[in-house]
Amino acid sequence: MPSCEYCHREFINEYAKHGHYRACPSKPQPELKRPALCSEIGSAAEPGSADSAHAEIRSPRRSVHASNYVLRTIEAFDLLAGLRKRAQERLWFYKVCGHALGTDRPTFEEWYQLTADLLCCERDVGDLVQRALVSRDRVWTVYLKVIDVQERWLPWAELEVERLWVKREKGDKATREEKAVEYGLPLLKEQFERLADLLRRLTAMTRLGI
Repeated sequence: MPSCEYCHREFINEYAKHGHYRACPSKPQPELKRPALCSEIGSAAEPGSADSAHAEIRSPRRSVHASNYVLRTIEAFDLLAGLRKRAQERLWFYKVCGHALGTDRPTFEEWYQLTADLLCCERDVGDLVQRALVSRDRVWTVYLKVIDVQERWLPWAELEVERLWVKREKGDKATREEKAVEYGLPLLKEQFERLADLLRRLTAMTRLGI
């Protein structure tokens, strides 16, 4: 595995190693010809010292990209947590009534697996917030899993809306679209669309050594 010649940290490939060089705390720092600038960017700190960490945070080359990445990742985490909780709330219903819904309905085991997949994505995205080095393939893996969950859940949600509409109480003149809103189907679709968009953007923003 390639390693940094300054701090000897190992990386998965050459791209990760070169991305690390800009922020390596052991890399020799060039002397500034104008010492007055040291107080502005914090580069007067010795590499590896406590002050050098603050200097890196204030670096304009990294702060904007890193901050946007973290904010988008936290938003994706919040969306995943909300979807996971909503899926979890359906488990009791399918555990109690699933056998009476017919063979065209999802089973309790299928709902359980969907909830577990969302929890896995939630944990993976939460872990990304705390990492200084993120690989693009890891974000892409979460994106593909979310798309898989979406393709399973939305047809199930359509079936539940259909059941609510067909079995509506006598005198209830609500349309199917109104029942869909009551169920929360438009919101569910919107959440998945927003989550997929965030993960696509995070995949595009991810660079080794961020």
